[in-house]
Amino acid sequence: MQYRIYKDNVKIKETTSRQVEITGLKPKTTYTLGVSAYNGLRESTRATVTMTTRGLVMIVDKTLPVNSEVTLEYMEYPLGAVPLGTEPAGMFGGSNRKKLKAKVVSSINNKSTLELLQAIEDVKTNLIVDADTPSKWNKVNAGSGGVFNFTDNYAELTVTGLTQDRWIGFSMDIVPKNVNVGDSFTVSVPLYIDSSVPYDAGAVCIKEHASGKVAIAQNLPDSPKDKWFNLELTKTAGVKLTDTSRSFYLFLGRNGSIKVGKPIMYYTNEAQSSFKDNAHLIDIGNGELAAFDSYKAIYLK
Repeated sequence: MQYRIYKDNVKIKETTSRQVEITGLKPKTTYTLGVSAYNGLRESTRATVTMTTRGLVMIVDKTLPVNSEVTLEYMEYPLGAVPLGTEPAGMFGGSNRKKLKAKVVSSINNKSTLELLQAIEDVKTNLIVDADTPSKWNKVNAGSGGVFNFTDNYAELTVTGLTQDRWIGFSMDIVPKNVNVGDSFTVSVPLYIDSSVPYDAGAVCIKEHASGKVAIAQNLPDSPKDKWFNLELTKTAGVKLTDTSRSFYLFLGRNGSIKVGKPIMYYTNEAQSSFKDNAHLIDIGNGELAAFDSYKAIYLK
């Protein structure tokens, strides 16, 4: 009798053993595993189970309260390998900064074991500056009939009196780093489009401010109206961006009203982290602990 092993409905092994090891699983990821019997002619009904792998485990040279949660800081240094004991706060060359939540699972002899509550690559780095503060939006063509209202939770634009199409809207800075042709991004924007906005009256775009080259452009949808929803766009950059100041734009081209919440933009396909289980965060001074992997670092302050 043979047994067929499946992972997420894809056959990964055939074996005669009643025990099997499945490798290559990602941390903190949910999988559906299945097994069926096969006698050379027929395959039995597949039995399945859904399970979630545990998070990546890290060791820190510090006593921490068991079951408490701590925040780690992840950083990449694309200029080269991280020099041990330097740049602990990512003050030079650091990018792709992420906040990682971890739970303290044990603590003994001045060492604590942490389990990350998310896979590192699943924590998205927002590439938009000041997205948590809608008032940081810049006004574009504000004197052409646009009335702007900024609150703690959203920015609002009402356009009146236009007799011909004219783009009026917001711009926002993006983290200054190169965006290459072919890079894939997902943009997620909370929107409220009033029913007064006509079809194809607005757009979201990402462009290089200095040259005007457009990397991503998308018309606003015609629906839904009069309710909040998340507009999610996954696009591939058509041009290289180097000047990323005032690069994220949201426009209305006709009369109407629109509200926009706190947008995020992140790389769609992020490589899996190369940090391994039991990575050791050691004391690097100034009350900080860090683990390094080539040009990547994780800090506990």
